[in-house]
Amino acid sequence: MFTGGFEKITPINGFSPDVADARQNDYAWAVSELGDYLYVGTGRNIPNLAFEGVGLPIPKAFLPNNDYRAEIWRIRKDGTSDWEFDFKTAETSFGFRFMIQYPLGAPDAKLYTAATSPDGSLAVIYRRTEDVNWVAFAGLEGGTSRSMEEHLGRLYVATVPLTTAQEIPKLFVLDETGNNFARITLPAEITGEITVMQSFNGQLYIGLSKQGGLDVWRTVDGDPSGEWQLVVDQGAGDAINFVAFDMTIFDDAIYLGTGMVPFLPLLNGTPVITKGFDIVRIDADDTWRIIVGGKPDVPTEPVTGNRNLGLYPSGFGNPFNAYCWQIQRYDGEIYAGSFDWTVVIPPGLMSIFEAIFGSPDMALLMGEEMMEEMVMSFLTSKELIPNPFFGFDLWKSGNAVLWTPITFNGLGNPKNYGVRNLFPSDNGNLYLGTANPFQGCEVWVKEGGNSEAPAGDAELREVMDGFKDSLRNLQRFFGSR
Repeated sequence: MFTGGFEKITPINGFSPDVADARQNDYAWAVSELGDYLYVGTGRNIPNLAFEGVGLPIPKAFLPNNDYRAEIWRIRKDGTSDWEFDFKTAETSFGFRFMIQYPLGAPDAKLYTAATSPDGSLAVIYRRTEDVNWVAFAGLEGGTSRSMEEHLGRLYVATVPLTTAQEIPKLFVLDETGNNFARITLPAEITGEITVMQSFNGQLYIGLSKQGGLDVWRTVDGDPSGEWQLVVDQGAGDAINFVAFDMTIFDDAIYLGTGMVPFLPLLNGTPVITKGFDIVRIDADDTWRIIVGGKPDVPTEPVTGNRNLGLYPSGFGNPFNAYCWQIQRYDGEIYAGSFDWTVVIPPGLMSIFEAIFGSPDMALLMGEEMMEEMVMSFLTSKELIPNPFFGFDLWKSGNAVLWTPITFNGLGNPKNYGVRNLFPSDNGNLYLGTANPFQGCEVWVKEGGNSEAPAGDAELREVMDGFKDSLRNLQRFFGSR
């Protein structure tokens, strides 16, 4: 199996030898490092929140019970230890959604992470040192945090609701005592949820997710409490790009991975079920262009620039690649990992059948395997994806122009539906954490200097041939619309 040099380092999906507990660690939601250890904070039963939120039964294929107390696990980066249980919250907390070392590389550096208060109203900030285990020391309005960033020597934390949307962004800064956070009031014209931040060229960039299309703003003089400049607006020309998922710096520019939530546009009367993600390049002069992305599903008229067609269609040709969940620079290359929700369709349909018929009997009679076969047959018959894959996609590029696929099937596990983390460590390794609500998350590592399979590898050729066929059919299908 071609893995692009990545090796799995979780013998047990979800870490815990208790299978029922391990399966609930379904998202490697937060990854960072401190001293000799890599730390992984988990999301617990995360898809369950989505199904419960729309009133559907939780699919039987997912998880055995509902322990929403988040966990943190760790392992020595040199590979000389097994995974160690490090921490578990005493109350319902849903998950640790982001983790950061601050100050980065300093002798007194600490790890910071955020969980959710039991009532969902606060982002509870925890921290630890190499010697002192995790302690909760602050509660910030907002529910959870998708992004923390060190900028000009200060730690900034953005908070968002756990499941609902908000119009007023919330941004906090750790004060000079290191024990309290202060709220930063942003200009009224900045709206939406801050879902990603990036310090670049002395400025702080924030990606805001909202209906009608994401925005990107940056500071004018480096100070987030001062003036701000709009850089990208209205989803970079497509209103369905309403989530700013991740940013990285590559080739002296910011690369932004976008996305959408499947079916959500339907709630607003927009006839779009799914759309592949886009990748947007933002240069230091505030100009932007589409690197991966095709014709917009819902065109907008951004005031910051004009949408172009990327060399690749949205989602690299797969409309089920709804998120560019992670985008990261590593060892002179740039990596992009997706959330491909195809594998959720069979259990999702079974959940809908259960809701319609009032019992799981009809769904259970059909069975998940039969449902998967039906979904595969449908995709193939429609010639949308003649070689459909369940599982996330992972791509890389040396110049952010020409991209090479590493996997279309979750690194050989179709239940791995998302690349939830890409973390380059200070020892030269790249760690990849997955989202897998069926079996529990996995962690993979690409060690610095680890050679990859040759370009002529038969499995890679097979994957590339399938991609080319899919791309041709997608272009023919969408070109006829």
